[in-house]
Amino acid sequence: MMQLRPATRDELGYLVALARNPEIAPYLAPGTEERLEETLEERAVLGEPFGLFVVEAHGGEALGAVALRAGSARSGICNLRQLMVDPMARRRGVGTAAVRLVCHRALLEHGCHRVQSESFGDNHAAHRVFERVGFVREGVRRLAYLRDGEWVDGVLHGLLAGELT
Repeated sequence: MMQLRPATRDELGYLVALARNPEIAPYLAPGTEERLEETLEERAVLGEPFGLFVVEAHGGEALGAVALRAGSARSGICNLRQLMVDPMARRRGVGTAAVRLVCHRALLEHGCHRVQSESFGDNHAAHRVFERVGFVREGVRRLAYLRDGEWVDGVLHGLLAGELT
């Protein structure tokens, strides 16, 4: 069983190291590690359900992190960002559990209308996670991002209240 808890300032070193991990970094937006502190502070400014969360195993072992950022308060839109699963914890359902938990928090506990995310077109693991949780693939932003000298697509996924599986 896994749970989410708000990340603390003391964990920024762990989170930055996770974002810089060569197995994770290629799938994150450039500059993610510089924005982690800002994301951590979003919770203090906007309150639940926003901010940076650590994914933990039942015994308290950190397995990764996920961020939920404000999109449009008026329309109840949240942006799921920075899903990072420790490479040692892969293939254990950590990503799926983290996404499901953060979406449950946003949609069911806090009345948001929609959670949306964008991932690189070659991040097939993220696409599978989103679809397992009930997200719908809503479109592709063709060759939208320059990554390592190559243009890559951005794939958009959305989940509405009532679609969470």
